[in-house]
Amino acid sequence: MKKTINYGLLMLVMLFSMASNIFADNKYGLKDNIQDGVILHCFDWTLADIQEEIPNIAKAGFTAVQTSPVHERAGKGSVWYDVYRPYDFKIGNGLGSEADLKALCAKAHEYGVKVIVDVVANHTDYGNVAERLLDESLYHERFGVGNWHDRHQVTFGMIGMWDLDTNNPTVQAIIKQYIQDLKACGVDGIRWDAIKHIGLPSEGDSFMQNVVDQEMYNYGEILDSTGGDDNVLFPEYQTYMSITDNGYGNGFANSFAGGSINESVGNFNQRKAKTEKLVYWGESHDTYANDGGESKNKSQNVIDRAYAVVAGNNGATALYFSRPAQKAKNDIRFGDKGSVHFKDAEVAQVNHMHNVCAGEPNYYVKGNGVCAQVRKSGAIIVLGSGSDRDVTVANGAGDGKWLKSGTYKDMVGGGAFTVNASTISGHVGESGIAVIYNAGPVVLTPEVVFNPADGTAFSDESLTVTATPLNAVSAWIQVNDGAKQTFTAAKQFTVGADVAYGKNVTITWGATDKEGKTETGSVTYKKVKAYVPELGKADEISCFLETSNAAAAVYVWNDKVSPVIQHAGAWNDAINKKLPLVGKSVSGKNVFKWTYDGTETSAPTQIIFLDGNGNKITADVEFVNHGYYVDGTYSNTVTKVHEDEIVDPEYVYFDNASNWENVYCYFYNGKTSSSVWPGVKMTYDASASHNGKTGWYKATIPTAYLNAKFFINDGTPGTAINGANASAEKVVNKGAVVAPTPNPEPEPEPTPEPEPEPTPTPEPEPTPTPEPEPTPTPTPTPDPQNLDAQYQTNPNGAGVKKTITVDGDISDWDESMIIAQGAANDDPRVYMDASMHEIPVDLYALYGCYDDNNLYLMWEMTNVQDVVAPEADYPLSNNGVLFPNYNMPFFIGINTNNASTRIGNSCKTTAGGTLWDSGITCESPVNKVVVFSTNNTNGPFIYGGSSAGLNALEEVAYKETGVVVKYGMGILSKTIKGIKECYGESQNRLVGDMTKGTSTYVDFNTLGHESSKYDFHYEISIPLAKLGVTAADVASKGLGVMLVATFGTSGMDSLPYDTSMSDNADQPYSKDPSTTYEKEDADNITVPFAYIGKSL
Repeated sequence: MKKTINYGLLMLVMLFSMASNIFADNKYGLKDNIQDGVILHCFDWTLADIQEEIPNIAKAGFTAVQTSPVHERAGKGSVWYDVYRPYDFKIGNGLGSEADLKALCAKAHEYGVKVIVDVVANHTDYGNVAERLLDESLYHERFGVGNWHDRHQVTFGMIGMWDLDTNNPTVQAIIKQYIQDLKACGVDGIRWDAIKHIGLPSEGDSFMQNVVDQEMYNYGEILDSTGGDDNVLFPEYQTYMSITDNGYGNGFANSFAGGSINESVGNFNQRKAKTEKLVYWGESHDTYANDGGESKNKSQNVIDRAYAVVAGNNGATALYFSRPAQKAKNDIRFGDKGSVHFKDAEVAQVNHMHNVCAGEPNYYVKGNGVCAQVRKSGAIIVLGSGSDRDVTVANGAGDGKWLKSGTYKDMVGGGAFTVNASTISGHVGESGIAVIYNAGPVVLTPEVVFNPADGTAFSDESLTVTATPLNAVSAWIQVNDGAKQTFTAAKQFTVGADVAYGKNVTITWGATDKEGKTETGSVTYKKVKAYVPELGKADEISCFLETSNAAAAVYVWNDKVSPVIQHAGAWNDAINKKLPLVGKSVSGKNVFKWTYDGTETSAPTQIIFLDGNGNKITADVEFVNHGYYVDGTYSNTVTKVHEDEIVDPEYVYFDNASNWENVYCYFYNGKTSSSVWPGVKMTYDASASHNGKTGWYKATIPTAYLNAKFFINDGTPGTAINGANASAEKVVNKGAVVAPTPNPEPEPEPTPEPEPEPTPTPEPEPTPTPEPEPTPTPTPTPDPQNLDAQYQTNPNGAGVKKTITVDGDISDWDESMIIAQGAANDDPRVYMDASMHEIPVDLYALYGCYDDNNLYLMWEMTNVQDVVAPEADYPLSNNGVLFPNYNMPFFIGINTNNASTRIGNSCKTTAGGTLWDSGITCESPVNKVVVFSTNNTNGPFIYGGSSAGLNALEEVAYKETGVVVKYGMGILSKTIKGIKECYGESQNRLVGDMTKGTSTYVDFNTLGHESSKYDFHYEISIPLAKLGVTAADVASKGLGVMLVATFGTSGMDSLPYDTSMSDNADQPYSKDPSTTYEKEDADNITVPFAYIGKSL
């Protein structure tokens, strides 16, 4: 379709509505997670002054406000740096009392604002401290830091004050109690001053594990570097907290001060720091208040421009510094209220755009004295110098995947910006900063949205289509050359009855908005005749495969003779011979046919069906001559013999003017590809004649990719020729796409004899003979997806009735409570050849029980990276543990067996799309969905719905659900089984390899896996009353449970396991082709749920 719907405003409203249940008032779209929002640093302000400004702070879009230190030391009017010399770790100084802090937190929370307190835990001003801090054994040896690249000196040496021994239990107890006192006042987060001077666990200091409260938000100050190996130490610090990247923001402040544009896309993230755990700024109190502060003599506008750029990033939070009234170091006084410039539009609107676009990738562009941070729902445009001028910048990568086309209002200067797929153009006002986003007064383009979508094929006599006007007061459609039909609301109509099979239906449309602006476009549907399988000859050796795959191949052999006959060639040859597409089934699937063209008279006995990438659709299957197989399962035998007319397939032709040794064609539709890079190998057709030349390389365009793009290449990087759309026949002549003009009656050229290739005949792959599977009592739920015996649902029955203490200690659980068993090392990463550096999301076993009040679940998660790919070491240590580091959703679907409250529409939301934009739908009955994040900072939420679908807003405010979530290291399972291989095809790790008889399973514990170090668990209690059931209901009717773990949004693993979790695992992710498409694909769960109490 040439126009697409913009759901930005709708999703914004949904997000605002969901967030409003978290605090009494959050109408400004503030974020629940501080890292997702932005921070205002009220440097040296009294707590009362901050409290007074909370309504304006919220209105300006700040998710959090940061105070200066509140421990005992400085009185009001002291020089600012005096408070960074702690007297004691108790609340109360010139900023306010403990009561003042409680009042500030209460006021802030009313508006959805979080409170961060600056904490100085590295040092004291020995001699001017409380009596309990006079013990010299609480400090490191006394010496100054002489070498800032010596990590021992940095963490043990003095920086003007005595360095606390942060590994000392007494020191830890004192500071930990102070943190808990702050938390009791309502404080949400801690800013750790001089954190690089506090050692890490790998350096023998246990401060991070014992003192830092992971239930709070934490970030630490690291200026320039750690003084050691940043590539190692940055990630370790980020295990416990976010860290500051001062160089990134300072670099932009310096460049804007000089009237130029900085090219940087980050500083610490180039040294293995994760952007999603970084804090950026335009300036800080260190760059402003100290002697020689580098930013104090820069204008506020220069700093605002730097802040605008750094706050435009995804993942990182940004801190805005409220400048004190004075500049000289000793004139800046503790307790003096600073600037309120944060309320101005050039700051506030940057914040709002940051919040609206949270979670969306950013694309930094620059050129012609202007730069921009471009997101999918907005953009921030900043001039390098000057103001009031027209600009044009790239719309991200210029590929149509970034900011939606349309007209936007600059929320700072008020001017208009025009956006198309490749550029953003408009007028930047006086501040030199423009901000546009999909919320507020935005002009949305009128259009017509069609269901089913543009490009859909149909095989019935006609197709029912719904056309809906969007952002329009009137619209019209015209089917092929018929009359125009006008409408103002959704219109349903039928097309195709008068169109022959093999032809297209084109619907032209127009839409007009209330201002009289009209947009037009078109959609196309193709009528495909449902194929009736027929034999070309009665005595042929052949079979048919019906599949949703875009391409297919077979390996066929007769193992009853010696030597074995390989009817489709040896394995490596056979899997690369794509079967001809002969038609479409009634269900719309592709139908392929294999026909033997050799001289052997005996029929094959076995066959393996494969997809276009050489991945097995089936294991060994009995060959039935003339058999019709559906997804590899025998259905019936074809008997009809007829020479049916088959429409010639569509091709891409290439002249190969550069005489490449190998020629490939790669088809990509924007989400998936028809094969792995470099694509299918093109074959030479000596008889093909186009544009005055006979003899072309050609490739068949897969049916599912007729409207995709194609790229011709020789298999090496940098050679791809972009052939644009693949629709219809395409001819690429000397690297340019030209119209195909056949030669009139061309003179035939002799067909060159192909060079003979050696055809070794290795032994065929042995047919695996699995050990007979034991039949447990009671019998596990049947598996409709034919998974290996390792995967089981309810292997030990329906769990038990037992009360569990949810505290992170799993000793209450035992194996009799396992309701779903998975496997280790089956997360989607393993199917790609270069993605083992990413964290695993790998569920292993799900346990369940209940009592009179609660449903209890516990699940184990494994990380066997130490055995399968230790060289890709990022997922090792705590980087592979989800709960301290990551904020990714868990979804728990629950079937209460109550038809009246069942959620319909495959669990899609009533507002359109899927819950939390996850792409997850479900065919099994669902009544409730419980959602929370891996670090438990978001939720838990409970969602319900009706026959119309899932409600997009939670039923119960998250603080009222009664759901308790805990987590910890270690699991119960004594054996951890799975397939050892990874790195995709290079290690023969192919999608579908968990089906029965396909692979060999190992116990990773016998291979040296350190389970206690890398494996972890979650446990949860859910009140039965919140699910609308009683314990008697569970006992008599049962509860069904499905657990889905995600990577950001899309499902990556589930228990019980569903193959949709890995069906696209070997396809490239659109934002990083080296990683898996499973991070963004749609997952429709079809396997039955595990049950508790009674079988469903």
